Amino acid sequence: MLYKFKTMAKNIFTKLDEKHICYAVCVAQTSITFRRLGEFTSQDYFIICKSNYRKHYLMEKLNFKVGSLDEKGERDADLYPEKLLNYTLSESEINEFKENNDKYVKVIHNADGRIYELKNKSFLKKYNYDKRKT
Repeated sequence: MLYKFKTMAKNIFTKLDEKHICYAVCVAQTSITFRRLGEFTSQDYFIICKSNYRKHYLMEKLNFKVGSLDEKGERDADLYPEKLLNYTLSESEINEFKENNDKYVKVIHNADGRIYELKNKSFLKKYNYDKRKT
């Protein structure tokens, strides 16, 4: 009898962890209020990594992008200091992040959103250390 096993695709977090890539998960929050309709809030989840850290792997294999979109909808690498790479999480990746939230520590929380780092690997410490070296 042959058994067919479902092969589970690795999620973005597993791929980053396997390559020992330091990253942070960001949750950007935007609110808009309409007089008659009330307030609407949207949240965007994305990952940031330094661009000089395994850049080819991040961009070619995992679809990370340099910079962000400007007001014209075009990539603007100048909006990110030292050309951070970003990756927008899908709905399933957002759920994965929420299910494994105990792996992260919230390092920033303000009106614009939140930033989470891995408990055992601080993105900010790595970022500042690399910045001092250059």
